[in-house]
Amino acid sequence: MIKLEKKKSCIIWILMTVICTFFVCMIGNVSVEAKTVTKDITIGKGKTYAIEQTFSGKATFKTSNKKIAVIKNGKIIGKSIGKAKITIKDKGNTYIYKITVAKAYLNQNEIIVNVGKTVNLKIKGMKGKVKWSSLNKKVATVKNGKVTGKKTGKTVIQAKINGTILKCNVKVEKPELSKKKVTIESGKSYILKVKGTSRKVVWTSSNRNVVTVKNGKITGKKQGNTRDFALKNKSPCSACEFQ
Repeated sequence: MIKLEKKKSCIIWILMTVICTFFVCMIGNVSVEAKTVTKDITIGKGKTYAIEQTFSGKATFKTSNKKIAVIKNGKIIGKSIGKAKITIKDKGNTYIYKITVAKAYLNQNEIIVNVGKTVNLKIKGMKGKVKWSSLNKKVATVKNGKVTGKKTGKTVIQAKINGTILKCNVKVEKPELSKKKVTIESGKSYILKVKGTSRKVVWTSSNRNVVTVKNGKITGKKQGNTRDFALKNKSPCSACEFQ
């Protein structure tokens, strides 16, 4: 009987060892695929471009031509007219910024605009007749630099001046609140959510004596009516409001 118990224990131990070895091998074979992100940026001489991406303290920064463009404190600085490439490596990922420092440049290289809302683009550093165009008018249209969001999606706005073509990447969003009307009792709470946007949401209440809000959680204070709305971060576009 004792021998049988020992044999069972031995078999169980062998099985556990095999299972553990299998899972260790599986985990060892799992790898996170590194990504490479490339962006084309046009800025003016002496102007800067703020990188939205946040990097770790171990990130490495390299520019192909320091006389053309450099990076400092998260900002790319145009030193002189020409082209340069800035490469950032962080956590196995590579971020490549193809920089063009030119006389003519747009006030924004990338914008986010809501459906039905507008953002104004302007050409800096050069005067002349400008021909504006959108590569996808179903997503966004442009007239005299005024970009209007039509439907959710991505497109590119182009501005041609004196033979120079400038481009701005446009993303059109349609942010919505999970609920437009909420009735709550004093001391009770309700959580609102925003969908359809990649931007940071700032929550405010028009009357904090009636209702307060924090991270979408609204709390009733006393009887009354108020309007809570989410105000989108103004960068990189104009504010958007919900009611």
